[in-house]
Amino acid sequence: MARRRLIPWWLLVGCLGGGAVVTVLVSWAMALHSDTRLVTRPAKPEWPVEVGTGWPAKPRFGTSLHRLHASEYFPGATHETAWGNHSGNYSGDYKLFVTRAGWPLLSMRSALLFVHPNNRIDRDGRHDVPDNEGTFDAGWRVAFEHTRPQESGGDGWLGRRAPLRPIWPGFAVNSLLSGAVLLGLSILLRLQPPRKARTWRPRWNGLLTVAAFAAAMNSFVALGLWARWQFRIPSRELHYDLRRAGVSVEQGAATLPMAFADWPADVPASWPSGPKWIGWMGESPGVRMYEFTSESVPSVAAGWIHVSWGSGAFNDHQMMLVVQTGWPLPCLQSEELLAHDDPPDDGKETDEVLRAIRKHHHTGPLVRTGGGAGVLMTSAPAPSSSRDPQAFVPLRPLALGMVLNTLLFAVPIALVLWAPGAVRTLRRRRKGCCAACGYSLAGLDEGAACPECGRGRDAD
Repeated sequence: MARRRLIPWWLLVGCLGGGAVVTVLVSWAMALHSDTRLVTRPAKPEWPVEVGTGWPAKPRFGTSLHRLHASEYFPGATHETAWGNHSGNYSGDYKLFVTRAGWPLLSMRSALLFVHPNNRIDRDGRHDVPDNEGTFDAGWRVAFEHTRPQESGGDGWLGRRAPLRPIWPGFAVNSLLSGAVLLGLSILLRLQPPRKARTWRPRWNGLLTVAAFAAAMNSFVALGLWARWQFRIPSRELHYDLRRAGVSVEQGAATLPMAFADWPADVPASWPSGPKWIGWMGESPGVRMYEFTSESVPSVAAGWIHVSWGSGAFNDHQMMLVVQTGWPLPCLQSEELLAHDDPPDDGKETDEVLRAIRKHHHTGPLVRTGGGAGVLMTSAPAPSSSRDPQAFVPLRPLALGMVLNTLLFAVPIALVLWAPGAVRTLRRRRKGCCAACGYSLAGLDEGAACPECGRGRDAD
């Protein structure tokens, strides 16, 4: 019987392909979820990528935002913006967002180009769509609640894309490193002592066991972080910095582009087809929250009056609170639907701005219409205000977070479960014993079967 190779060619190819898939998923996670910090704001920089022939030769301004992940030497994502025009003034008729993401090296890139000859706002008061929407360079657009806010309000949120164009040196290195991890785990699995007849079933059982443990750990961690947020004192407290890069000038609220305005979950037929605003409510360790509204400005920006909001900024509206939890990525979500029901104006307030502020500060009740993808925990502390979410346990899975978190938790679980068996198999082979049962094979031919269990020296 020929000696079995520990690392066959198909295993190498499979692990290399798996490493490339992991590289893409990690790049997407970094691009969509990295927290940006302002690093440089150079005057008159070069365009970060090649632009169209009709663009100005150089931008007027540029901003670099970096997320330092794991170590300052390994940035998980860099976000760059640059804007300018042919006249040299301060308007941003030509703007682009460039994201490079990956870990430990930057391995994927997206570049979103905007051309806004009419001051970047269309007749309905919403941002225009990017000029290169739908192209390979623009990247894959995901739902707004699956990203983090970014500089420049609605345009910045549009700039959060899952990149599709590889940065080949980083892509190759990251794929090799991820493939090496997968290869090491595969070798540990192949070294597990066989328990029954020659079959692959024990190995599939091992894979399923690790996957089940990792998925369970991922869910327990996510729900534990959510429970901590619910029951700590003060409960349901969220943090965000109004002055940091990543929060728009409208205090964490942005008008949603008309073409991309979708509710995160199903809504009643009486609701508008899509929301008009999104608000970044902040985050707690492992938990973050968004507010979608059909008409009125989100509560996070209620105290900030902005001339571009228009007359409908404080109208009656419907809203949806989205809570996400998980570590290192959000992997579970719940939604709560509410309707703002204001009493009729008594006419006593003569100042229109003051009347709008009073109206937005909840002189009318918020009527809760139920939650989606969650179960209400009645033992949780009561909401401290009408805008706080009720304690709906998040149960809707988020695909990217579920996959990557499970893969991350699977590595240490596999080491704990598989390393002892692999060490035992190697010790038996070194001593010239059967890998399956440990019976001594001294004096037998190289390919002879074990007289105790019938398996070979290199039992599969």
